[in-house]
Amino acid sequence: MFDTLDRGDDNAVATERYHLKLRDLLEQCAALFAKKGYHNTSIRDIAREMNTSLAGLYYYFKTKEELLFLISRYSFDTVMTSLAEKLDHETDSKEKLKILVQNHLQYFVTHLDAMKVLAHESDSLTGEYYILINDKKRQYLDILERLLLDIQREEHGQKNLKITQPVKIAALSLFGMMNWTYTWYNPDKREHSPANIAKISEQMVQIFLNGFVNI
Repeated sequence: MFDTLDRGDDNAVATERYHLKLRDLLEQCAALFAKKGYHNTSIRDIAREMNTSLAGLYYYFKTKEELLFLISRYSFDTVMTSLAEKLDHETDSKEKLKILVQNHLQYFVTHLDAMKVLAHESDSLTGEYYILINDKKRQYLDILERLLLDIQREEHGQKNLKITQPVKIAALSLFGMMNWTYTWYNPDKREHSPANIAKISEQMVQIFLNGFVNI
């Protein structure tokens, strides 16, 4: 399944095949890490689960830590690229916030295993892998902090406001709400279906911006 690419393939086709196989591999490994835990899963467990050889796996990654890094990087890159495209033509700050929340939930409710892995295993990364993923987290958090600052500026009619500790805490709190979704989200429930993610996102933003008693 994860055998090396044919050398006769056209470069573009070979690259596409490689990335499709890698994406499939990362999703399956995320499911295994979510089920057994990163530290309790060996490379041999992964090879056995996927019915492939160790050599077939090592074509895509060299260590288990690199695999965890690739899962994390793929998730952040996918979410942030999608978000940038959706925010490109929107000017209203509150609408941008709704887009960010919905974009986040839309990806992770269809990748619950990845969400669980990111929530529980990110501290298992070390060295350069840890630095690179932390940088992506910081970039993502910066986007949310800037959105919240823009909302504050619009609400108070002041352009010289700066990001303060309350803004940072608010941003982290909202990410906490979104990232803990995997603990209660059930796609088999009608009200939790992917089609209703927009409604769930709207309610989450309302609670965040207005408080529960004002809903």
